[in-house]
Formats: sequence, C-alpha cells, structure tokens
Amino acid sequence: MFLIPYALVVIYWLSFKLKHRIKDWYDEKQLQDILKSSLTTLLLSVPGLAILLFIKIPSHFYFFLYYMFLILLVFSSSTLYFFKIKDSS
Repeated sequence: MFLIPYALVVIYWLSFKLKHRIKDWYDEKQLQDILKSSLTTLLLSVPGLAILLFIKIPSHFYFFLYYMFLILLVFSSSTLYFFKIKDSS
C-alpha cells in the first residue's frame, strides 16, 4: 500500500517521457547527479542493511519496509544534495 503513490507518480512521469528519446530525458548535469546518487545509495544501503541484520528484527515484513524506505530516503536526499551543490557554485 505504501508504494502505490510512488508507483503512480513513476507511471505518470513515464507516460510523458516515453514520447521523447531516452537521451533527451535528462541533461548532462542531471544525469551526473543521478549517477552519483545511485552510487551513494548503493554504498549506504549495504551498511544500513547490515545494521538491520545485527538488530535481528524477527518480522520479515518490517525488514522489507525498512530497506525500501532507506533506499528511497538516501537516493532522494542525495539527489537533492548533489543538485544543490552544483547549483550554488
């Protein structure tokens, strides 16, 4: 249930972007910001997952929720951070 709004936004965004070529979706700066955010998310989500495994929460459902929210939070915040760094300089 908690991913339904996110999925709807992605579907809405894709419906507009599929009219253009994939190379025209982002400019060079936006693509670099997204790539840096992806790497940051990968590097931070693995230790976040390890922390959850050390805590040993018994329910697998909470494990999935924690990991999904961690990934969305890290990716979104790092994208905004990298956008603001280049924007302010």
